[in-house]
Amino acid sequence: MRLPLLRGLAPLLLPTALWAQTIPVQEYAARRDSLAARIDSGVVVAFGARNPVGFARPAQLPAFRYLTGFLEPDAAFVMVVRGGKARGTLFTESRDPRRALYDGFPPDSSAIARQVGLAARSLPALAPMLDSLAARGLPFYALRDFESSDYASQDSLTRGASFVRSFSASHGGLEWHNAHPILDSLRTRKSPAELAMLRRAIAITVEGLKEAMREIRPGMWEYEVEALLEAAFRRTGGDGPAFVSIIGSGPNSTQYHYNANNRRMLAGETVVMDVGAGYGGYAADVTRTVPVSGRFTPEQGAVYQIVRHAQAAAERTVKPGSTYEAWREAARVVVARGVARLGLTEGMDATFDPPWADQCEAN
Repeated sequence: MRLPLLRGLAPLLLPTALWAQTIPVQEYAARRDSLAARIDSGVVVAFGARNPVGFARPAQLPAFRYLTGFLEPDAAFVMVVRGGKARGTLFTESRDPRRALYDGFPPDSSAIARQVGLAARSLPALAPMLDSLAARGLPFYALRDFESSDYASQDSLTRGASFVRSFSASHGGLEWHNAHPILDSLRTRKSPAELAMLRRAIAITVEGLKEAMREIRPGMWEYEVEALLEAAFRRTGGDGPAFVSIIGSGPNSTQYHYNANNRRMLAGETVVMDVGAGYGGYAADVTRTVPVSGRFTPEQGAVYQIVRHAQAAAERTVKPGSTYEAWREAARVVVARGVARLGLTEGMDATFDPPWADQCEAN
């Protein structure tokens, strides 16, 4: 097959994910301008998600998507900032024409410019461009490609971490900064478009939970509930689960992040469903606890009501200007008082969460 024919087919075979943008291009540009204003002068280097091994559906990393809106894997982004004014370039990986028949054609530079408003170059041009910028003495800001910020301090093997390490070794004295805290502060304030997408993700999740709650019964397996929920997420227009679904029944309901979901639920037990649909890169996170038999026992109902009262106390505290500590404490007091009243702890001051390892002093 000749390459001209392949190019003719390209518009028909482009990955649909590239066009599935629900945030206006102008909003992405405004986000980059806000980051540039915080930095004033420097070079931002961001790394996108890698192409998954096998046949998993690729998902772009949140920070990279927030700045660029670009969903293709194996990309990088460089933004040069001088006096608060930014100029950004995407670096994308080419795809073998034969492989493109299987996986779809990657967008060319003109398609990228139209859809995300950024100039694009081939990925091999990344290092030479950064070499040139490093010689100018500008500070560098990294947005690395770890999957979760919970493990950022342990990241040493990702493409971003490896690149920063080797690039620093060849440019002695280069000043690197972590751009994630800056970007995180920008992401805390949501635009109307973002709020609409969050509400849609939540609505999809709630509908899935309602469907699951109607079907739960003794003898069902946890994975059946998982299947019901995740099918509902896709059927109603979501991206699928935003994180691994937690369906914990009986003893599994006491493990915060249990996700094997392979136990048969028994009469008289409760099941915790900690789930969330993704929608346009935004995630819901909703937890519901229900009785497997359809009704709580008196003991289960008493504990459940404490949690409901704690949530209501936190909701009354949440308002513009309030702190995370304030609403957490409002809920904690209600829980502490309630479980002490039931005789489950020695009193209001009892501690029922062990500290993290780094908070413990060595004996």
